[in-house]
Amino acid sequence: EIASVSNLVFVDKDLDGLELGGYARWTEPSSVTRLQDYLVYLTNSPAATARSQIEAALPVGAQQGTVPDNTLRGVFNCLAVYTRSSLTEQTTPISVNLSDTASYAANFSFPDLDLDRGDLGGNLSWQEPEDQGQVTHYMIYMVRPLDSYVGLSPLEFSILCGQVSAQDYRAVVTGTFMFALEGAMVDQVEAAARAALASAFGVDHSA
Repeated sequence: EIASVSNLVFVDKDLDGLELGGYARWTEPSSVTRLQDYLVYLTNSPAATARSQIEAALPVGAQQGTVPDNTLRGVFNCLAVYTRSSLTEQTTPISVNLSDTASYAANFSFPDLDLDRGDLGGNLSWQEPEDQGQVTHYMIYMVRPLDSYVGLSPLEFSILCGQVSAQDYRAVVTGTFMFALEGAMVDQVEAAARAALASAFGVDHSA
């Protein structure tokens, strides 16, 4: 049997329920001469009849592994660390039970005391989570109602969320049409065509 890690600890720092994130830490075996690496899994039980590997194998010398933020807990109840030699993986890992941290603020209140239309001002208050063990600070955002995103195209959604600027995109119109401007020069015809298309699409053609 391959030597096992000891003192395995995992603290969930992802504050969303049913999601995990943080560091698994352990103490290496007293002898690592036969070891090649460590493997971190989420498992359904200490027996690990169902499991999901968290990240790539970690070399001997490593004493912690990362569980990425927003990792779905799913059906898993334990976190396990396996040792592995060049020949085989450990049959029975060392595991700890998962404790899923969920911390949500509640009872939001914001009376707008600014009487100017389109302006906001006042005090935002809320009830702190019951479990504040992993809470370090609060972040406040202004957001749109969820129903304002319904029916948007991916591009419209990206612009609305501020991920891209509408100025970053240009429309390219291709096709063929014919019209005559008696006595006009070529550049005048081109300018007239641009103006007609811009008017049709409701955009500024001066750029």
